[in-house]
Amino acid sequence: MYQFLSLIGRRRTVVGLSALLMVLGGVNLWHASKNGTQTVAIPSTSQLQGSTEDAETSRQRRLSIPVAQRPDPRQIASFSILRTRPERVPTKLIFPLERFPTALRRRIISNPAHGMNWDLGQRLAGAPGRGLWLVPAKNYLCLLWLPFRGTPRQTCAPNGIAITYGLAIVILSAHPRHLPQSGSRFMVGVAPGRANRVLVRTGKLVRVRPVGESGLFTLRDSATSPPDRLTFK
Repeated sequence: MYQFLSLIGRRRTVVGLSALLMVLGGVNLWHASKNGTQTVAIPSTSQLQGSTEDAETSRQRRLSIPVAQRPDPRQIASFSILRTRPERVPTKLIFPLERFPTALRRRIISNPAHGMNWDLGQRLAGAPGRGLWLVPAKNYLCLLWLPFRGTPRQTCAPNGIAITYGLAIVILSAHPRHLPQSGSRFMVGVAPGRANRVLVRTGKLVRVRPVGESGLFTLRDSATSPPDRLTFK
């Protein structure tokens, strides 16, 4: 279950969640694979909103949203990276022909979920893998990560959620070779506002990680479950 925790002082808190089905333009980006790798997104938009839609209705709704023409002022105010010149998401890299047939790739690119605008994407330098992009959408904000191997991972949230709780993608693997470096858990995310560190709480375990100038933060450790809570300071 996804639960909200009340805001305490200036802390912004978001709870980790169980495995989530993520869809980018109708393509399933989440799976608990046979090799034991699992992807978890923070936050889960459907759970946050208490959605009762079935998967197909939800997918059609996401794909029917018009493409955003510019970043929302609230997004710009909360994420400094969006105040710089955009770096278009390289869709040919994200959706290579050898893995995505031409017709499918064209449909994904021309009809992105939540009205994402590939041209407005901002690459967060220093992220592991082949790239991490913060992508404005229509009243939503999305985080898209491309690992060195495998499919892209994505999470999206409404503006109000994203600018308060940030966005993060967590990879859990029973086989460390499937992660960017050693360990069984890998996290990459972007923090809102002027946070300079993030506390990752998993049970009694607390990890403190720095937040870069662009809002980027990462974590690699030996934990085997998603975080219970992220606290930005």
